[in-house]
Amino acid sequence: MAKETVRQVAVKPVDAADLEARLAPVQDRIRQRAHALYCRRGEREGSALEDWLHAEREFNAAHLAGMDEGDGDIRITACVPDVNASDIGVDVLQNEIVVETDHAGKVERYEKFRLPAKVEGAGVKARLRGTELNVVAPKARQSPAKKKTR
Repeated sequence: MAKETVRQVAVKPVDAADLEARLAPVQDRIRQRAHALYCRRGEREGSALEDWLHAEREFNAAHLAGMDEGDGDIRITACVPDVNASDIGVDVLQNEIVVETDHAGKVERYEKFRLPAKVEGAGVKARLRGTELNVVAPKARQSPAKKKTR
């Protein structure tokens, strides 16, 4: 059996406003797709949420397989089909990891993973083996509690 190659994936801490601006075109395509699904159903009321969730699934970059919170880190395992490691980016906010797939410098698909604790963006590592993406995010150090003085 051939051994699968493990490839590093680009990881970068990002500003929330910059990230939202980069994701906005994908969100517009999700809105357009949800509306198209609504029209295809004959413009009947009552399934807007179902249409939206269906459209979001079509634009997911990664499917969560598991998230594990350890004492010092948070580990995410996700399935990222049909992409090269060079086309995947992992964006890091304090409480969120965003996996995106890019083509020609534009975000094609993305998936946000809400984290159970704050993480240190500079220490996050990501690797791709086949279609399995593994992300390890060290938890942010909490500042020691201040002692009360009298």
